[in-house]
Amino acid sequence: MADIRELKTAIKIKNEQLELIQTLEKIKASSDKPIIDIIRYISEFFCASSVIIASKENGNYRFYSNVEKKIPNFSVLAKICSDSAGSGKSIIINDIKKHKMLHEEGVRNILVLPLNAKEKVLGCLIIINKSGSFTSLSLKFCIAISRTLSSLMKQMELVEELEMKKKEVEVLREIDKIRDTIKDFDLMIKASLNEILKAISAEAGFFILYDRKEMSMQFAGKSEHSGIIKKNKDKIIEFAHSALEHGCLVHERDIGGLKNGIALPIILDDDKKGVIGLVNSKEMQFTKQDKEILSLAGCQIDSAVFEDFEKKQIKKVFGRYVAPEIMEDLLKRPDEYLRSRKQEVTVLFSDLRGFTAMSEKLEPEEVVEILNEHFEVMTKLILKHRGTIDKFVGDEIMAIFGAPVFYEGHAIRAVKCALEMQKEQEKLTRSWKKKYKVEVNIGVGINTGEAIVGTIGSSERVDYTAIGDTINVGARLCSKALGRQVLVSSVTRDELGRSAKVSALEPMELKGKSKLQNVYAVEELR
Repeated sequence: MADIRELKTAIKIKNEQLELIQTLEKIKASSDKPIIDIIRYISEFFCASSVIIASKENGNYRFYSNVEKKIPNFSVLAKICSDSAGSGKSIIINDIKKHKMLHEEGVRNILVLPLNAKEKVLGCLIIINKSGSFTSLSLKFCIAISRTLSSLMKQMELVEELEMKKKEVEVLREIDKIRDTIKDFDLMIKASLNEILKAISAEAGFFILYDRKEMSMQFAGKSEHSGIIKKNKDKIIEFAHSALEHGCLVHERDIGGLKNGIALPIILDDDKKGVIGLVNSKEMQFTKQDKEILSLAGCQIDSAVFEDFEKKQIKKVFGRYVAPEIMEDLLKRPDEYLRSRKQEVTVLFSDLRGFTAMSEKLEPEEVVEILNEHFEVMTKLILKHRGTIDKFVGDEIMAIFGAPVFYEGHAIRAVKCALEMQKEQEKLTRSWKKKYKVEVNIGVGINTGEAIVGTIGSSERVDYTAIGDTINVGARLCSKALGRQVLVSSVTRDELGRSAKVSALEPMELKGKSKLQNVYAVEELR
């Protein structure tokens, strides 16, 4: 008789298990949020206050729960999950008084069951505060539903991977769009941080840029003056330094007054470094996927930072010494123009004739005033004709045409510029004669040919210049030119063709040249 009762009981339990599994499978197939709906059903089935599914991700646990119920501290749950998953055995605790941490969290009883798929630990099922005690029968029911939960979690893992890839593509596309449309660097960084915060749920994002000894910070999600940032600014800076020291993405919990953070270094060279990061995940912690999104976004911002530094370098090197349209071209292709290379150019040298004698007659302040006025007028003319001002040496000006951006007809532009310089200098000379009782004019030398052009200097100071025999000949021609005279080499004369009226002078001996050189004086452009 007893055997029949036991058999009936076993059949009843099997039927209940089958019914439970069938119900869970239906929920899994039809629900928009299967894991939450399954958790609620399990909670009702066991008459438990809390049911939690802990999903294991990269050594950490992500918790899903019937959130309207109070659940214990996540670090406590993570410890129990690690114990169960590590041993591969379920844990049932009915006498909770022996477990101080759980007792303090208001737990009366608990069941923890590891969830596996092909020997891989996917996570754990946790049932808390069941009505009555957990029994061996409770465990049997949990084991019955573990297969459904394991397959659901595997399915969720695949769905999350697809969603994550989609999210990654969206973030990269949006940041790429931001880079293309927002030209102001600080605004671009802030907009990129805001885009990252849409993909990664965190309280605030930050970007710290180190340029030599200078440091600048950008925040998104929270302003720099918000309480959370203001109180923890030093800790964020310290955390960012940690990422730089490690040279890789770092993930820390408990950063001063912040519960957690992730930070990624962006290292361009010894002088230029940056760190992008997020603090206070709105979930329990930052996930593996969060880190992947930050890494990908960091690569996009990395190149944007590098481009910005290149543009700053271009502006620093060329500054006010190139025409606006040339600067625009330089900023489009900065790496192309900072490198030294051989290129055909036309070089123009000009200096004031009688400058030394004039300097002896005037006060130093008056000499400076004359030079400034002269350079101001000549600079505008050189830029107008798409020349690049290489340098001012005393009363001498050196300008390059056809570099850094190459264009056809640079020799004609240089000569046209030189003739206009002579006309403008005549006006200045008349003004100075009245005001200072001195008369000075300019001599100009122009040569065309190949030269090495590019940035030359040290880490402390870099200049864009041209060097080579072509440049030397241009300087020698300038030294031979009389006041109001524009001298050109035979190469430049050939480039001018019939566009200029020139007169041949007696061949001249130029320093550094073994043979006499043919030299021409330009009279006018036709």
